[in-house]
Amino acid sequence: MTVTVSLYLDLLRILAALLVAYGHMTQPFFCTGCRDMTFMATMAVGVFFALSGFVIRHVVVAGRDGDASRYAVARLARMYSVLVPALILSAFVAWAAAALDPGFYRSWSAFSTDPVWRVLASLLFVNEAYGLDLFPFSDSPVWSLGYEVPYYFVFGAAVFARGWVRLGLLVAAAAAWGPNIFVLFPAWAMGAALYGVLRGRTVPRWGGCAAAAWALALAAFYWRVVYPHHEAVRSVLAPVPWLGDRYTPHFPIFYCVGVLVCLSLVTVRAFDREIGRLLLPFARPIRGAASATFSIYLFHFPLLVLAYAASHYDRSSAVARAAAFLSVIAACFLLSRVTEARKDLWARWIGAAWGRARAMGRVAPARTETAVGP
Repeated sequence: MTVTVSLYLDLLRILAALLVAYGHMTQPFFCTGCRDMTFMATMAVGVFFALSGFVIRHVVVAGRDGDASRYAVARLARMYSVLVPALILSAFVAWAAAALDPGFYRSWSAFSTDPVWRVLASLLFVNEAYGLDLFPFSDSPVWSLGYEVPYYFVFGAAVFARGWVRLGLLVAAAAAWGPNIFVLFPAWAMGAALYGVLRGRTVPRWGGCAAAAWALALAAFYWRVVYPHHEAVRSVLAPVPWLGDRYTPHFPIFYCVGVLVCLSLVTVRAFDREIGRLLLPFARPIRGAASATFSIYLFHFPLLVLAYAASHYDRSSAVARAAAFLSVIAACFLLSRVTEARKDLWARWIGAAWGRARAMGRVAPARTETAVGP
């Protein structure tokens, strides 16, 4: 992977994380008189899926996570370094917001029932299995981890296992998580497949121009055809029992966004030198901001809830909304310093536990860290 492509991936992660947060900020809970742009948050998750597939294949091929143990430890450390603090924060916000403004927090009270089961399901990444939709408290973005981690498992099984073991693991994954999870898998697999296509190859300029043209055409198709009818498609698919009624029925959005991300990567690879000249001067701030994207993704919603419950800012004021939004993003950056930035510590803890299991003859030793995902 070239430096230019790496920086572009980081830039996309930043934009996607901010788009998720902004899309949620426009919901009626936090904004009055605004157009609800939650669909933008859904689109941004599609960006994360495609990027994740691309980066995961890279770290495996490049050797950083080149065996099953290192791969598993890296993925778990990345997830738990932010997920565990996010669950703690969400529980605190549930208590604080309910005390500060019971009427406001009532919108999420249904998601505070059976808290032990919701937290456990989130920690085991089965919160969306078979359409359960068990996100904890007000932290709805946790839903996507119930899709992405199964994709990590399936990819790891396909790469590191062999023969009947591989087949058994893939069947077990399908049985454990259910068909609804894998309807969105193509959006993730696109990124992984594209990495295999681009690895070790140069893309001619005409190829980059063609990819850009196709991307523009697809974006126009999405905006004029897919987006106006996405709720109609969702309403048709939602009654299907194994799809669930919240996220999987939006699969046309995820597929379109996945293809757009892949086409943009082809274009960047074709014009690597020129785009590199634009991005390299900003490499340090891009890398710094990208290091907080997972924290922004998982922390922003409970913090938005807390911001309104505590301050009752004027939801009709653009200035007040902007101040609340920027405060939440700043808080996410601060939290990332003690969560996302400490994933090495989580890798050591998980690696030590893995080592103890190995001593009992079950797994091999491991150590690694890799930043992927939001």
